[in-house]
Amino acid sequence: MKKFKENKQNIKWSIERLESKLNDHNITPKEVKVINACLRSYNFKLSRIKK
Repeated sequence: MKKFKENKQNIKWSIERLESKLNDHNITPKEVKVINACLRSYNFKLSRIKK
């Protein structure tokens, strides 16, 4: 369980890093929304696994 929490935290950090990189590289807001939606669904799946 602890390892899963660590993985989830790592994913959270990598998402934040990815978002800041996206902002730096002039990607359109629409593209950012699409990527965020994908990441959110990925996070949702992870949270379902935990239960």
